[in-house]
Amino acid sequence: MKPLTVLATGMITGVGLDSPSSCAAMRCAIDAFGETRFMDRGGEWIIGSAVPLDPPLRGREKIVRMALAAIGECLSGLQDMAPGAVPILLCVAENDRPGRFQGLDQTLLDDVSRQLGVPLHPASAIFSNGRVAGVQAIVRARELIDSGIPAACWPELTHSWWRQHLPTSKRNAVY
Repeated sequence: MKPLTVLATGMITGVGLDSPSSCAAMRCAIDAFGETRFMDRGGEWIIGSAVPLDPPLRGREKIVRMALAAIGECLSGLQDMAPGAVPILLCVAENDRPGRFQGLDQTLLDDVSRQLGVPLHPASAIFSNGRVAGVQAIVRARELIDSGIPAACWPELTHSWWRQHLPTSKRNAVY
């Protein structure tokens, strides 16, 4: 098995609208987390961080804009590839997460394709399996690469994933 190589990244977070600024903020332990208007199954307020888009957006439109920003940043690092030539692997919140939009799995890739103005690669896919979605997307990227197809992967790892998988001393440093 050949090693995977990351050629470009794309990220949009509550502390940065691109990979360099998000990573710099995370390295400096800057966060913008606070209580959201959502409650978990136990009745506790969910802690989250809003992404400060200009102009401010809400709902599906915000999710599409965030996906486009991260995908655009990632694809800009791959100048020799057309957007439709690279499968887009998007990780979204699990189906039963409070506040999740209905039908997201069925329509998000179409919304992204329409906004990009090009059809997406047929191997593009949505992963909505919670904490394991990012790993599933990386496994799928490996399968695509092994079959000769270049792959782009934009996993959205949730705050809860980071909090459970980082050592206690690092939990506030990376979001």
